[in-house]
Amino acid sequence: MRVFRGFAALSFIVVTVLCVCVMVLLLALWLVFCPSHKVRRTVRGFMDRMINVWVAGNRWMLRRLNMISIETIFDQQLETEHNQWQIVICNHQTWADVIVLQIALLDYIPPIKFFTKREFIWVPVLGFVLWVLKFPYVLRASTGHKRTESYRNLLNARSMHRARQQFHERPVSILIFCEGTRFNQEKYRAQKSSYRNLLRPKIGGVAFTIDALQTKTNHILDVTLVYEGKTPNFWNFLCGKCRRVKVHTRKVLIKDLSEPSIRSGIRQLWQTKDQEIDRLQSEFNF
Repeated sequence: MRVFRGFAALSFIVVTVLCVCVMVLLLALWLVFCPSHKVRRTVRGFMDRMINVWVAGNRWMLRRLNMISIETIFDQQLETEHNQWQIVICNHQTWADVIVLQIALLDYIPPIKFFTKREFIWVPVLGFVLWVLKFPYVLRASTGHKRTESYRNLLNARSMHRARQQFHERPVSILIFCEGTRFNQEKYRAQKSSYRNLLRPKIGGVAFTIDALQTKTNHILDVTLVYEGKTPNFWNFLCGKCRRVKVHTRKVLIKDLSEPSIRSGIRQLWQTKDQEIDRLQSEFNF
């Protein structure tokens, strides 16, 4: 039964991704031949809404297939803010995190976009669609990479300049996984992290995004994800092997995070998040 559920969920995701990609490509084609700036902005809005259409489809799928229960917890009342820019910071454990976050926050914030590996641009159809939807691309260092460090930095600088301009075009939610990679025990031991449940946070993406959106928002959304039991890989998530996930969200003022510096502010936030993970995990035991 669980394997059937997994294949059904995967098939649904593939079909809906293809449908959304086709719609976005048609809208992008319209943009090419549309001279009116006002109409182009409207079309851009429709393109961003296609992200939420896909997320709403995933929410329907999770409910129909009874895959997982998402419990959303807000420290403060989070009103619907689809017209307000948002910066979302979260811990990262599995590919399923993005789907869970999008569903949990769908009714509250603008479409979520996130920093994507530049290599994804070469993925047929999907890579181009992410570029058209203006997801920011970054080139990450890797062992044995042929590009020099200076060339990588140049490409990233260009991508960041493009991202800064795009962030201001329409209200958007920028999702940042500060750890830069999915948490697992092997990475945890290799890094010798000082946290119990987290890898060390990287500051660059947060600092850039706060600087880019400082005139658009005065806070960030600090989100903590905790799965019941063992964190599922993506296939186990689709099969419904994890029954519950808690999504804890709180607002943190940027001025509080920036004093005395972003680096120290993020480290303090990470200590609080580490304790919050322990607390949420303990609740599953009752």
